[in-house]
Amino acid sequence: MFKELLKNPVALFWAIIIHLLVLILLIVGFQLNKTPQPPEESVAVAVNGLKPLAEQTSEPIEAPYPIDDPTSKTKAQAEAQAKAEQEAERQRLAEAKKRQQAEQAALEAERKQEAAERKRQAEQERQQALADASKAKAEAAKAEAERQQALQAERERKEAAEQALEEAQRKADAAEQALAEKQRQQALAEEQERQAAAERELERERRKAEAVEKQLAEERQARLQAEQAWEEKQKQLQAERDAEQQALIRRVEAEARQQREAEEKQQAAEIERKIKEAEEKRLADEKRQAEEKALAEKRAAYQEKWKAEQEKLKQEAEAKAKSEADKQRAEEAAKRKAEEERKLAEAKTREDQERRLRETSERAREQRARDQAEAEAKTKVAEERAKQEAEKARQEAIAKQNSGPSPQAMENAALAWGAQIKRRVSSRWNQPTDTFGMRATVSLSIKPPGHIRDLRVTDCNGSPQFCESLTAALYKSEPFPEPDLPELYNQNLRLIFEP
Repeated sequence: MFKELLKNPVALFWAIIIHLLVLILLIVGFQLNKTPQPPEESVAVAVNGLKPLAEQTSEPIEAPYPIDDPTSKTKAQAEAQAKAEQEAERQRLAEAKKRQQAEQAALEAERKQEAAERKRQAEQERQQALADASKAKAEAAKAEAERQQALQAERERKEAAEQALEEAQRKADAAEQALAEKQRQQALAEEQERQAAAERELERERRKAEAVEKQLAEERQARLQAEQAWEEKQKQLQAERDAEQQALIRRVEAEARQQREAEEKQQAAEIERKIKEAEEKRLADEKRQAEEKALAEKRAAYQEKWKAEQEKLKQEAEAKAKSEADKQRAEEAAKRKAEEERKLAEAKTREDQERRLRETSERAREQRARDQAEAEAKTKVAEERAKQEAEKARQEAIAKQNSGPSPQAMENAALAWGAQIKRRVSSRWNQPTDTFGMRATVSLSIKPPGHIRDLRVTDCNGSPQFCESLTAALYKSEPFPEPDLPELYNQNLRLIFEP
């Protein structure tokens, strides 16, 4: 009860006032009902020669008429007045109590009504919050499902493109390896004369390949950062749950698709460039210095063209990004049409790439057929020349049979020694993970008693970790086994390593 009064200060004030009034009335009533004290008994005083008055007896004297007792009359009136006042006070207190009860009842009803209203509002707010949360959760789940589907489709398409590119790269490498091996078998002496120039050219190619690999790594890193930024931005936009969020997400996805398309085009151009460089290298080997100069000019022109295309793509991307903010609302209506056009463009691009690959493969096959015919013709000429010089060679061989091994013996011994070196290096090679399709060509010169004199990785289409691990394995394999012919020391060996 006291806690309820503290909550209602008005009721507490009136309760204190009423209690004070009751206390005052009780005090007044006690004073009125108090019995009057009788007068004190007289004390006899002795005076010389006189009798005390107290000892004198008085006789009652009857009055000639009846006399009212004023003391009893006053007491009766006071009692009647006190009773009347008490009755009036009780009635007033009863009325005050009724008013207090009515006020308390009204206040209690008002509090109950306010509590019910607050409870109803709280329930409505809770229901609204639950509805909003459920709606937001459904929208977030739907957006997440769409994002996962888009990412899965993109990953599958990217994996298919990478597999196609790896297959094309493997075929190009196989064609280059077969062509190089055939040329080596047909013109070993000529290859030795051109070896220095070829090694310089291969070194330049390796540096260019490293630059391209570095650029690709930077682009992959940039793409990864862009994807991470896109995912972070998508999470923030999903919390906002509005139309602008969806527009921004689609814009970021469009930018990512454009970037991936540019990378795919660049990779396709890189494949075409490698195939073209293989053909130009073969022509350069046949035409020597003149064709090498033409090849260098073509490569420079291609690099300039590639740089110009990249700069153009970069400028277009920057211009598009700058105008994207102004075109967000206008693009919403044309988005479905743009998506259809994009799909058609992607299909057309894939068809063009496949057609170019088929044409390139066909040209490579035709070129190999021409090379084979030319090689056969050269072989016939060489056979005729060999027949003419056979007698002379035989005489020289008889005269010099103790002077040193024959070229065929040198070649056989070099092949056997190279196989031993590759087995030794492979047993000490700590290869990195995911080396499928990687390949490296090494130019190696060994000095007695089996230490490296000169080591160069002339061609490596793998990652930098792959090339570095191969170099480390070569140095860990020292000393190498002895060759069958000591003349092979300080000679350049061309070894191909594939995981």
